[in-house]
Amino acid sequence: MEEPESIVNEAYTQDKIQKEIEQLRDMYTQTFTSENGKRVFTDLANRCHWMTTTHVSGDANASAYEEGKRAVFLHINNMINKE
Repeated sequence: MEEPESIVNEAYTQDKIQKEIEQLRDMYTQTFTSENGKRVFTDLANRCHWMTTTHVSGDANASAYEEGKRAVFLHINNMINKE
């Protein structure tokens, strides 16, 4: 019995998406593991509050802004650490 075309297309699409994600991971890794990339990564870690709180007492907007910076850094970190 043949699989419905929609299932086949979905599997193809999922495979294509996974390959694109892996290519992006490789690009992130190449970018942030070079000597200059490591320096930039460390700078971003400090500027984006990777290991510290992002809460700004009495200012929800500032807290959200700081948490947004942290979220971007966490994404970069997750892309280069394939865990």
